[in-house]
Amino acid sequence: MKQATLSKLQLIDTIKVRKAFASINFSSRDKQHLFEHSAAYIITKCGGNPPDSLDAFIAEYDIKEDLASVLNTEIRPHWDMITDLSHECSTDEFAAFLLFENTRMDDPTPDYISKLAIKLLRPQKKKSCAELCAGSINFIRECILEGIEASFFANEVNAMVRALAMMRADILDCGIEVSQADTFELNNTYDRVFCHPPFGRELRSTTGKGDAFSPYWLYAKRCIKLLSDKGRAVCIMADSTTRNLSDISMRRDFIDNGLIETVISLPGKILEQTGIAISIMVMSRGNKSVSFVDATDIYTSGRRNKTLSDADIDCILEHLGSAKRVPLDDIKASNYDLSPVSYVDKPDISEDSVTLESLIKRVTRGSQLPSADLDKLVCTEPTDIRLLMLSDMNTGVISDDLSYLSELAPRLNKYCAKDSDLIITKNGLPVKTAVVSLQDDTTLLVNGNLYIVELDTAKVLPYYVKAYLDSKPGQAQLKNGCKGEVVPNLPLESLKNFMIPLKSLEEQKRIASRYIETQKKLMAMRKKVAELEGELTEFF
Repeated sequence: MKQATLSKLQLIDTIKVRKAFASINFSSRDKQHLFEHSAAYIITKCGGNPPDSLDAFIAEYDIKEDLASVLNTEIRPHWDMITDLSHECSTDEFAAFLLFENTRMDDPTPDYISKLAIKLLRPQKKKSCAELCAGSINFIRECILEGIEASFFANEVNAMVRALAMMRADILDCGIEVSQADTFELNNTYDRVFCHPPFGRELRSTTGKGDAFSPYWLYAKRCIKLLSDKGRAVCIMADSTTRNLSDISMRRDFIDNGLIETVISLPGKILEQTGIAISIMVMSRGNKSVSFVDATDIYTSGRRNKTLSDADIDCILEHLGSAKRVPLDDIKASNYDLSPVSYVDKPDISEDSVTLESLIKRVTRGSQLPSADLDKLVCTEPTDIRLLMLSDMNTGVISDDLSYLSELAPRLNKYCAKDSDLIITKNGLPVKTAVVSLQDDTTLLVNGNLYIVELDTAKVLPYYVKAYLDSKPGQAQLKNGCKGEVVPNLPLESLKNFMIPLKSLEEQKRIASRYIETQKKLMAMRKKVAELEGELTEFF
């Protein structure tokens, strides 16, 4: 299929096809999806004029044995529906459905991830290009849409998903080979390799030491194994693999052998099947340095997930073009850390900086009372006991509308904040901060994923610390210290090791006063906006 033809099919609305299939019900969603795509394949293959039987179709179009076996199971009992369906929509509509409608039988690679990978791989005409963990060959389809005329190979271990890939490959008619081998037993070599591994599984190392590590590195190693001498590979990885201690041996192996060319961090929720933040690893041989791009803030918000527009992809590539390459020796000195934020957003630490731990008298997390227990304590009558939750500090200050509590057990006293304590969010980005301001007789119970930090005010002022934590270099340092795949979280150790410039108390007072003054202006503006928004609802 030519690029122009595929581009034309991509623009076709397949709603009529979906409506035609909606009247047919199967025992499971997978059965439904497989029947729908098989029917669309058959109708497309025979130009909208299916023969009288499945046997005649298989014989006339010389269907491969593996695919014929799937069709025998999924289509034979329902062959009488094929002719009726073929009259519901045009052949092009069925072709568009087959080639562009994803199923939930596999974890399809989003089109925008494929487009970015293609730009990074730069496949060449008449060169070989492999897609591992291929699913229904979304990446190869995007290559064809981009006009790339390579020798394509795909491997998918799931038999049913492979059948979908074979159907697409047959209609695309570009000589795509689709195999069902064990990914880790493939041995051919290719000029370009793309791999989007399955997410959510943990494997054990084969070193005999029983060490656990992320499976993504095994797929990355297989990509390298299959590369030609001057080849290039792209592997999708969980972002946590770039910095987890459990993966350091794998990162050491790749860096020591010069196998990593580029690391690009993308935001969480960029994949439909998981909220895990991912990194794109570009690999080749003979690298003396690595380019890092932090693209976690480059995305287009969707209804449920984030996506990458063409402009977003161009922006990422522009960042890559201007990215400073980090020598391998610097990466080794950083304990083989491959997280882009460790290099791209690494703040300059001034000579007068000290650890936050040296300025802290006490730090503890909020209580972890279950919602049911809190509900029993919350009351409507005003008391001298208030409750602080994460949702009460959305604006960087503590809300005036805190819930009242009827009583407080002595065991919860250690989770209470005092006047001038600093509250810091543990989960999520950006990290939020607030300074506690209490009346003399008020007790404030802090609950949830919040840190309560009592500072040594003889050394440092709370609003000075807040001002630095909220600043660009402060937020960059906090982001750098966060861990976690789905929801970034700030470990206590990272918080303690946070570096803050320790100015004189006089200078601290000056900065703190300016910060408080600016914060008051901001709160006044927010209050005014809320009043105006209220007025807009009162014209009738």
